[in-house]
Amino acid sequence: MSRLWSIAVVAGLLWPVCGDAVAETRTFPGRPVSVEPSFRPVRIGACAGLATDCVIAGIKLEIAAPFIAVNVAYAMVALSASVKVYPTKGLYAFYGVSAAIGMTQGYNGFGAGADVYLSESKRLLLQPSVSLAYLGVEGSGDGVKMGVSLAVMAAL
Repeated sequence: MSRLWSIAVVAGLLWPVCGDAVAETRTFPGRPVSVEPSFRPVRIGACAGLATDCVIAGIKLEIAAPFIAVNVAYAMVALSASVKVYPTKGLYAFYGVSAAIGMTQGYNGFGAGADVYLSESKRLLLQPSVSLAYLGVEGSGDGVKMGVSLAVMAAL
């Protein structure tokens, strides 16, 4: 009985927060407020940069919930994966790992970014990010390096 009570309390505390994030709509000057949910959980696009969430240039797939997201970026020579946490609307912190295909070493690190919506429907967005990564690739000068990336994403 105590387990069921705990689940009910947690759900009751989280529902107002999650419900607002899912049903939030953005108003633009001179346009009526939309009543449809604005949260779109699947995003696909292209990214370029040298950061833990995107290496060089490639395609990017993201699956998101209101406060967390997981994405994978694939370039011809590298693969990246990261987990994002959204503490506020539109801004996120992430941890990611990247490695060249066929290599056992790569780099990992953390960073921050933003979802910049380019349309009222929230179907098109930019994701600029900055990261600090520890490089573990021989010959590249091991150590902490700063990276940046930019993704153009379409939400489905």
